Amino acid sequence: MKSNFDYNADELSIKILNNNILYYKITGVVKLDLIKIIFTELNNAIIKTGTKKIITDCIDMGVVTKEVQEFNNQYLIPKWEQLGIKYNAIILSSNAFGQWSTQTLAKNYKTRAKIEQATNTFEVEMFDSLESALNWISNI
Repeated sequence: MKSNFDYNADELSIKILNNNILYYKITGVVKLDLIKIIFTELNNAIIKTGTKKIITDCIDMGVVTKEVQEFNNQYLIPKWEQLGIKYNAIILSSNAFGQWSTQTLAKNYKTRAKIEQATNTFEVEMFDSLESALNWISNI
């Protein structure tokens, strides 16, 4: 299913790329109010497009607060599993604090998949560029 879904705000941009890949970019420090917006807008895009592949671009992202990590683990990951997401390519932040936050979130995905051994968990890989992420996710 092809869609013209597009969302743009200062801290968040969501687009559908070729092959129905959902691409979203987070900019700046991610606080609880922003992750709730991200959660709502991404769910809308996933439902509207039926996509199974997501690229999370964190290259310009700052630190993720502990509350955001908890929200991500409690709400975002289970919702993506429920909606049938299969792959998430994460582009690491270019700054050290953002990179650490991004890696922590990715480890949370992988740990959840191992512990729960849920049938709906999705594969997560980390990349340092959009080109690498696109190459991986387009070829699976």
